[in-house]
Amino acid sequence: MSQSTKSINIPMPATDLYELLLDVENFHEFWPYVRSVEPISRHKSYWTMSASDGTLLYWDEKMTLLEEDSKIAWRSTGGDVVTSGLVTLEELEENQTKVSLTLHFEPDSSLKEGLAEDVFGDIEYLVGQILQNFKVYAKNTA
Repeated sequence: MSQSTKSINIPMPATDLYELLLDVENFHEFWPYVRSVEPISRHKSYWTMSASDGTLLYWDEKMTLLEEDSKIAWRSTGGDVVTSGLVTLEELEENQTKVSLTLHFEPDSSLKEGLAEDVFGDIEYLVGQILQNFKVYAKNTA
């Protein structure tokens, strides 16, 4: 089991960032190894990620908390990886928003050893990379 929490400031209003985070179909734009995220319903999605050896991992996720412009939480509901997370958005001065991401994952026991670690790798690094990539993605969509 691995977990990490990191934060980054993004020069955009929380409202805009919240809307970008609800658009799960575009997560492949900023989340390393994500091949696709397909919405099933407003609160459920189907994830596909690829390992460096080409193996694909699949799972379903469900949003468990939506607080407009401030929090989004989720957890997996089945598949190759047990994962959950929380994004918080905190408005700062001068049109800045502090974005915090907590990500937790553990591989399913049926996976070949090391496969999920290959995708999620150093969880501290991954969470930082997701936030850095999201900042660039958000700025480019503004």
